[in-house]
Amino acid sequence: MGNDIPTFWENVVAGRSGAATITHFDASLFRTQFASELKNYNPSSYLSHSDIKRTDPFTQYALIASDQAIKDSGFDLAQMDPFDVGVIWGSGQGGMETFEQQVTEYVQGNGQPRFSPFFVPN
Repeated sequence: MGNDIPTFWENVVAGRSGAATITHFDASLFRTQFASELKNYNPSSYLSHSDIKRTDPFTQYALIASDQAIKDSGFDLAQMDPFDVGVIWGSGQGGMETFEQQVTEYVQGNGQPRFSPFFVPN
């Protein structure tokens, strides 16, 4: 529905749907052909190259969304005690995109497990 708060809100108020044909993977064998994918997502607008490389997209979404929420809140973090501020974030499943990529590389490889050292932290 939008990659920032103003765009998201404009689309909500206008009654637009975020659902469209799936484009992130070939969904032709699936019964459902639509999803609410994040469109025109460019993590380099928000994160460094090394942070992008070390994090699964779901982690990137959380980092970017929390940053936007803090900015939208009006908090001036520079005026606050850093020990009085925090974000608690968790996931019951983790980065499925990283999981799929690592397992695919293993299956298509020579049988030698060569998982990235960042596989679990991603």
